[in-house]
Amino acid sequence: MAVEQPQSGKFCLLAAEYLGKAAKVPHEFAERYSKQFLEIQSKK
Repeated sequence: MAVEQPQSGKFCLLAAEYLGKAAKVPHEFAERYSKQFLEIQSKK
């Protein structure tokens, strides 16, 4: 999906940030998912 629709990467980053805030988890959780999404996005 990240290869076919590049804008999905930004959506995933925003979703991870939102979910982290909504669930009130430490910032490290959003950072971890953000790094994974960026790695996937950069593999195209």
